[in-house]
Amino acid sequence: MRIDVEKVDAKIRKLEQLKRLASDLASDPELMSLLETVMVNGSTSEPAPAREPAKEINGRNIPKPPADRAVRGAVIGAIKAAAMRCEKPFSGYALAEKMQAEGFAFVSKKPGLAVIECLKSLQKKGVVRVSRRGIGSNPTLYERVLSVS
Repeated sequence: MRIDVEKVDAKIRKLEQLKRLASDLASDPELMSLLETVMVNGSTSEPAPAREPAKEINGRNIPKPPADRAVRGAVIGAIKAAAMRCEKPFSGYALAEKMQAEGFAFVSKKPGLAVIECLKSLQKKGVVRVSRRGIGSNPTLYERVLSVS
């Protein structure tokens, strides 16, 4: 079997470029939101504003939803990018701390819990998987799922 070293080097350069891009996206939520808007809507126009909830249902005031979809999508995208950079199993709390150290600003008062909820969503999508289920004070550990294309 003959190995084409030039093709391997070209692939490595592309992967390094992708790594830098993912790092840039994870550190800039506004850029992530813009990318998501372009990918979903096919243009740079602003996403449609979220509809206001009904003011009153059965005599009760209904609070506004906590965040619109574009913001939630940007957070999930940033968490996904950060998770894909992790080579060893990680907890939601550890990933939140790592993201904060890299400069990501969470809106949530408890970033660890926000990351855990997003990791559950990413697990359903097959982006991450549970490496070790948490028991007691030991948190659940996740690991990235590498896809071959």
